[in-house]
Amino acid sequence: MTDMIDVQDLSFRYSSDTETDWLLHRISLHVEAGEFVVIAGNSGVGKSTLLYCINGIVPRIFQGDQERFEADRAGKTRTDGVWRGGDAVTPSFAAVVIRQGRQVAMSIDAELRGRPTPEPAKLPELPPARLKLECYEAKPRLERRLTPVRERLADPQSEIELGYDAEAVLNEASRCLSCGSCLGCERCWMYCTPGCISRLPSVAPGQYFTIKHDKCDGCRKCAEECPPVFSKWSSRTST
Repeated sequence: MTDMIDVQDLSFRYSSDTETDWLLHRISLHVEAGEFVVIAGNSGVGKSTLLYCINGIVPRIFQGDQERFEADRAGKTRTDGVWRGGDAVTPSFAAVVIRQGRQVAMSIDAELRGRPTPEPAKLPELPPARLKLECYEAKPRLERRLTPVRERLADPQSEIELGYDAEAVLNEASRCLSCGSCLGCERCWMYCTPGCISRLPSVAPGQYFTIKHDKCDGCRKCAEECPPVFSKWSSRTST
């Protein structure tokens, strides 16, 4: 069989890392046509950089200079036409990556339309102490389902992550506290003395009540009693 990939004695580090050890040091790799190879390892060990070297991103784009691809808050780099987000910035939670993707899309749209790049929306942080966890039903966290090590060794092609059925996924999703979104629990309505909160005739997830601002006296009781700290209460009763 012929070699599809042939890497011999490869060493590489970004120019900004000249004071540190090599990210890749004397790496050799041979992959034949039709061969299945997995590159695995902890975050930051150089998996992506190795692939960049193989597919030509290094040195055609990165050229050993990471600074060119430092992204601003909208994900735009100093190189024209290049945005980055997600694991290209730093490994993080799915929610963070989705937000970065949305911001990058908005930045690209603004660039194509010749408009200023919109500033990322910044919502107030909600510390755990601010949430009323006693208002939520305690549910166990979904545990990872993995193939036993003995079976993996016996069959290297077997799937390690066994995944979950629809019921398990929905149960895990139900653990979400919906921080900043209305749950329809009616605590604001019960505690509002002036009676400025009314239930909407047609409700939807996150949209259950409306505020009559001419009746609101700014007591902030609704914001204090809201379990997920609904952002509308916090922002509109701050004065």
